[in-house]
Order: sequence, then C-alpha cells, then structure tokens
Amino acid sequence: MINKIFSIISSIGLRGLVIALAKRMYFKILRKKFNFNSWHSDSPLESKPYKMQVVRIANSINPMSVMEVGCGLGEILRKIEAPIKFGIDNDPNVIDAAKYLSPKSIKYSSCNLQDIGQLDFPVSTLDILVLVNWTHEVSWDFIRSSLVQISKKYEIKHLLIDLIKQDTEGYPYIHKESNLEDLGVIIQKVNGADNIRKLYLVKFP
Repeated sequence: MINKIFSIISSIGLRGLVIALAKRMYFKILRKKFNFNSWHSDSPLESKPYKMQVVRIANSINPMSVMEVGCGLGEILRKIEAPIKFGIDNDPNVIDAAKYLSPKSIKYSSCNLQDIGQLDFPVSTLDILVLVNWTHEVSWDFIRSSLVQISKKYEIKHLLIDLIKQDTEGYPYIHKESNLEDLGVIIQKVNGADNIRKLYLVKFP
C-alpha cells in the first residue's frame, strides 16, 4: 500500500494527489445529487496525467471550436482554450453534472456517437473532435461510420484520439495506427503518461 502511494506521488506529485483526493470526495457528493456512474467520480483529471496531455495537444493548435465525445464531467473540456466548446456523453445524468460544474458558454448534450450528426449546434466547423478514454470499448467500424455521419453535418479539421498499445490485455478492442492513417495525416503522436495508450492528433484532408 505504501509503495502504491509513493508511486502515485511520483506520477502526479503531492499537490496533484491532494487536489485529486479533494475532487474525488466532491465528485462523490455530486454523484449522490445527479446519480451518474461512479467511475466519473473515481478518476479526476489530476489523478490521470494523460488527460492533461490531451489538453496540451488540443491547445497546441489554438482551436476556435472543440467537441469532446465522452466528456463525462467536462474536466478536459473546461481546460481546453477555445471560445466554442461542446460536450457530448451518452449518460444524461453526467451531462447534468457537467452543466452544473461548467460555465454556460460550454454547451452539452446527451446522445451517442452515431447521433451527433442530428444535433443542431450553431457551428459548421469543428477545429478538433476529441475521443479519448472509451474508444477501446467499440469497434473501429463503429467509430469510422460515426465519423462519416458527423462529417455530414460538421466539417472536422482534426481528430484527437487515444489508442491502447498493442498486446495490452484487458481491453475489448485495440485499434491500429493504420486505422488513423486511413482517415488523414497523423501530425502528433504522444505516449500516454499511463504507459498503456498513445495519443494521436490527426489532420483530416
């Protein structure tokens, strides 16, 4: 147990640990109010360094408009510096909590990936579409067909996505880098701080 604590501190720092523990307690209180899934409250941003890597990659292209699918409580979205931000999650309860935690300038909606093309957000272009920490739960065919549907409504300029590293056990789907190369040009590739994933920024043609 002591070794695990020291490992966490070495990964996120003592300050990060204190913030993560405080936010975890607060999110658990919110979970009683909004009744969202427990894993949203168990993993605040400070406890998962790869989430801040996602933020830095997104901010590196100075986006005007960002959409995050699977946004949960909206922690990543709130850190991305863009004037137009949309959060999507298939859990309406966690969307209610995200709205509670976020400024009104961030627009949220509850739906699944394939239904995003039916949403009527006041924008025609998405500078960056963020899909992280859940794509290993669905097939690549599902992801690709969903992107096609979204692109019929919104022009997607960049995709920010994580792929679980090959030969990692315990994940239903492990997608390939070649899948991304079929979509566009990989312009950034970063090893995730958790050592089980890579983060990719793909520029669409």
